Amino acid sequence: VGNLEFKTGSCTAIPAPDASIDVAISFETLEHIREQEEFLAELGRVLKPDGILVVSCPNKAEYTDKRGTENEFHVKELYREELAELVAKGFPHSTWYGQKPSFYSVIAPEDVGSPRGDLIEVSEKVPDHGASKLASPLYFVLVASRDRKALDAVAPVVSVFADRDEWAYNDWFRVTRENWANQKRVQELERGEGVKRAWPSWLARPLMRLGLLK
Repeated sequence: VGNLEFKTGSCTAIPAPDASIDVAISFETLEHIREQEEFLAELGRVLKPDGILVVSCPNKAEYTDKRGTENEFHVKELYREELAELVAKGFPHSTWYGQKPSFYSVIAPEDVGSPRGDLIEVSEKVPDHGASKLASPLYFVLVASRDRKALDAVAPVVSVFADRDEWAYNDWFRVTRENWANQKRVQELERGEGVKRAWPSWLARPLMRLGLLK
C-alpha cells in the first residue's frame, strides 16, 4: 500500500510531528506501562485539534477483582473512574463503549440512544428480561476528542468480531466432552470401590449363618 508506513518508537516519544494524526488507536497498551499520563499527553501532541483517540483498558473491577486473578504482564490496571479522570485531562469529550469477549467479541456503546445495530443481552436467571447494553464489560473502550463536533461525527455502532471456524467453541466443547467422560469414569471407579467394599461381607454372610465365622 503506497500510503502506508510503519514506524516503531516509545509510547512517550511517538515518532510523529505535532498535530499530524487524524485518529490514534491504542489497544492493549495502557495497562502495560506506568507512564500512562505521559503516553496520553504524547497522543494529544501528535493528534490534530479535532483528532480522535480510541483507547482501551481492562475494567479492573471485572478483569481482576471479580475473577480473583492477576495478569503478570499488566503493570497498572484502572477502575472506571480512574480511566475517566486520566483521559479527561487531555480529552474533555468522550464516548464510552464496553467490550466483552465470549465465543465472539462485542464492542457496544454505553449510550443506547441511537446506535447502528441492536444488542440484547439476557441472563439465565431472568431470560425474559433483556438489556440493551453490555453489563459489566471486561474492557472499557473510550472514543475521545478535544473537539465535541468531531466526537459527535463518530456514529455509535455495535461491533462484533466473530470466529468463522468456531475454534474457541470447538475447544470449549472438546474440554467439556473430556470433562463429561472423566466424570463418568470417576463414577464408575467409585461404584467399583463400593462393590469391592461390599464383597467381603457378602462372601462372609453364609459362613456367619453357619456359625463358622464370627
